[in-house]
Order: sequence, then structure tokens, then C-alpha cells
Amino acid sequence: MLHERRVWAVRPVADPETLAELVSNGRTQVLCAGFTIGGSFLYLNDSFSEDGGQEYGVVRANDLVQVESLTFSWMDKARAVETIRRAEGGEFIYRLASVRPEQVVIVGATGRHSCARCA
Repeated sequence: MLHERRVWAVRPVADPETLAELVSNGRTQVLCAGFTIGGSFLYLNDSFSEDGGQEYGVVRANDLVQVESLTFSWMDKARAVETIRRAEGGEFIYRLASVRPEQVVIVGATGRHSCARCA
């Protein structure tokens, strides 16, 4: 992960299609946005700005090891769904980086939280 001091507010989403709708086709999220489908993997916004390419780190939830980095803003929804399904299926296994536990906050379905950027 590029941002060692960033804290992510992770909210659950129902399925790969829902996540793809939120992050693909040039859609942007706040920098502290994170998502999970079923809790096995976290998709954490690792972008430098909301206006740039939306890069997400794919992080295993059980040990907070990053196994992939995906630029969703360059994908259409169908490609994003396919890639998310590959991630959820455990296809990505290489250790790229780690995240500290205090950087991940599970916020629930509403996604409401109060970080410095969103408060």
C-alpha cells in the first residue's frame, strides 16, 4: 500500500457486481473508502486523489497482507466483475505489502464514519 498513514473505512457490499458498479468506469470514491464482499478480502482505495486513477489494494482480511493492486478506473464494469471474482477466488497470492490493523475500520453497510477528510 502506498499510504502508510491512511485509515480506511470498510463497508460490506453484496457481491462483485455491486463493488464493480461503485469503482469502475471512471467512478471515484473518497480516499478513505474501503469495501469487502463476505469479509475475506478488503478493497482499499490506494489512490493519490479523487480526481486521479482509482487504484485499490486487494488485502487479505485475515492477515492484512496486500496481494494485488487494481486500477478500477481503467476497467469497464464487466472487466471489474471478472477481476473481483478472480480476487475473491484466491487467484492473487503474492505478498506486495501489509496494512496495520489500526488502519482498517469496519463501518457497516451505511459506510458512515468520521475521518478527517469526511467529517
